[in-house]
Amino acid sequence: MDPKHFWKDKRVLITGATSGLGLALKQQLENAGAQVAGVSRRDNPGIIQGDVSDKNQIHRIYAEAVPQLGAIDGLINNASALGPTPLRLLLDTECEDFTGVLETNLLGPFRLIKLAVPGMILNHFGVVVNISSDAAVSAYPRWGAYGS
Repeated sequence: MDPKHFWKDKRVLITGATSGLGLALKQQLENAGAQVAGVSRRDNPGIIQGDVSDKNQIHRIYAEAVPQLGAIDGLINNASALGPTPLRLLLDTECEDFTGVLETNLLGPFRLIKLAVPGMILNHFGVVVNISSDAAVSAYPRWGAYGS
């Protein structure tokens, strides 16, 4: 199936939408005819400002996206965190820094999935895409927190 046809008229929430892969995905989805609500930690016009690593912001992020889109057909969890730089060996990583990486890369997306999927089930349609990295399957020196 042609991706442009698939995403036409879909309503998509994407995290990490103001730079890099997230921005490129947002632009491609909009070009394909999707309605997109983007999320970013930075304040940007037309973007929902929020930090997916903060469990106290997840409900607000979702609550801002739903009225903007009407419903959510697709969720793309793209936001990520490497941890403190320069990157450290995992044994040299502070527990709080490791927790921050997990909150952004694993728990934040999980919390958004828990909010988005029930509506997708009710609408009999939904797509969840979790962006990962080859660092999850190929060990890079000093990338222990991120690779987890």
